[in-house]
Amino acid sequence: MAGKIEETFRNQSIELLDSISSMISDANDHKLTQELPNTVDVLKKLLAKKQDIKSLIVAFIEKHEYWSRIKKREFDFLINDIPKMFSTAEMSFDILVVPFVVYKELTEGKHKKYKKNSDFPITSEDIDALWGYFDILVRIGYVYNRDNNLGYDLEDYKPVKK
Repeated sequence: MAGKIEETFRNQSIELLDSISSMISDANDHKLTQELPNTVDVLKKLLAKKQDIKSLIVAFIEKHEYWSRIKKREFDFLINDIPKMFSTAEMSFDILVVPFVVYKELTEGKHKKYKKNSDFPITSEDIDALWGYFDILVRIGYVYNRDNNLGYDLEDYKPVKK
């Protein structure tokens, strides 16, 4: 039985995947990618059924060297490294890069039909929302590490009370 923090991590991960799935669907509808959201849906089902969510959280924490790139909002990280941060032996998260690649192509003018952010099927606001999910997962990872004495030095990621 997963505890509250594990369930929160699972739920936030599933919400992140829901958002990514929706963006992939929108990009596909606009013929900006051939990828379909089906792969994300499979990941969501695996995540929802995964009994040992603790192993996924620990794998996320073990890859905390990526967290500073989330904190700094390094866009190239989203394209180059986000799958590495989440992937485990059982699950590959390569599909996560699709909305970021499409957004980058849109902002670089590779799709002439779309002139400004408000016309884009994937907007800067969508990308900001995804950063928010990553922020939450980092906070959960920090708390899980602290509460379970995993021993990682994550003080740079201590949640700031607002």
